[in-house]
Amino acid sequence: MNPWKKYKLKRNQNFFDLTPEKAFESTKDENGIVTIQIPRFDNNVIGRFLASKSTKDNIKAELDETGSIVWEAINGKNTVFDITKILRKKIGDIKQADNRTVEYMKNLYDNSFINFKEL
Repeated sequence: MNPWKKYKLKRNQNFFDLTPEKAFESTKDENGIVTIQIPRFDNNVIGRFLASKSTKDNIKAELDETGSIVWEAINGKNTVFDITKILRKKIGDIKQADNRTVEYMKNLYDNSFINFKEL
């Protein structure tokens, strides 16, 4: 199974060494749950025209508690391994933290919510 739809990992590159960057802005509620704000339209002529006709500017994607921890740890400096360590401290279970971080990163990347500096 190849999780990389857009790009393939470079030869001998480790997933845990990649540095994710957020592609969209987000908000955080009082419970620590993150909502990603995805622009409804691109910033081109047609997008600006359609946006002026629309009542809502953004589509909102609400993350669960674990996803919110992962999203908040993405700062353009932390690697996937660093983010895994942060999640390990929060949930305690090392194997579950590793699996959940990798799955979240794959999903965020596949949905274009994040990019990786190295790719």
